[in-house]
Formats: sequence, C-alpha cells, structure tokens
Amino acid sequence: MELVLGDLEKVPSDMTVQECYERIYNWFKKYFEIRIKYKDLPNEHVIASSDLIIALPSPAEATIDDMNFVFGEIIKGLLSKYFDEEDEYGIKIGAYAEFAIGKQFGTLLEGDKSNEFNKSRESSRLYPEFNKQKIQEKYKNNNNS
Repeated sequence: MELVLGDLEKVPSDMTVQECYERIYNWFKKYFEIRIKYKDLPNEHVIASSDLIIALPSPAEATIDDMNFVFGEIIKGLLSKYFDEEDEYGIKIGAYAEFAIGKQFGTLLEGDKSNEFNKSRESSRLYPEFNKQKIQEKYKNNNNS
C-alpha cells in the first residue's frame, strides 16, 4: 500500500486536515460494510477494524488527535487494508491521510516530527481502546475463551 505518482496531487492543495478527515469518515460510513466482504482479512482484523470504524468520532466531534490516530491507522494499522480504496472523487483514502499528516508535520515523518505525530495519536480518545497492545490483548483473550 503505497501512493504512486499523482495520487497525492489529486487531493486539492487547499484542503484542510479537517476536510481530509471528513472525506475519510464519510467513505468508511458509506462503503465499509460493502467493502469488508471483498477483503481477505483474518476474522480478528475484521472485528477490530469494524469496532474502530463504529467508534470514529464525527468530523464535528473529532479532535486533531483523533484525526491523527485515524490517519496513522490508515497508513500502518487497523485500517491499512483500505489505503488504496478510492472515494467518489477518485482520491485514495491513503492520499487523504498522507496529505493531512504532511500538512501538519511535513512530508517526511522522522525524529521530532515522528514523535510529535505519535504523541498526538496517543492523546486521541481512540488510543486507549485501539492501540496495538490493547487489540492484541483483546483478541488473545477472545481466542482463549
């Protein structure tokens, strides 16, 4: 899952981080149930990603930390299987996430910029329930019952 030449350029240059999140949110709320049937995912992943999508705060309620958590999960996390999905504007979900991160932290997340991004993600209300360790513990417990 990687952007190819031209993917990022499809995102309007004046689009805000909030607008990127809103497009991502709307795509998941509209297409997730249809798309999940066509993805080859382990059952645990389907459950965890479904739970996260259900828990997504609306664009009006989402904080910048919530948005960054979701952007990170699209790039490399529970929602990464949807990175290459396109919305009705022909823009990849991953392009919105990368554009929004780039707008806040620069195009290369290294060193301090990476730390700032991760601090923001960890401050999200979604993090306590959907961080990697919590998800692994939850499914370990579910699989042993």
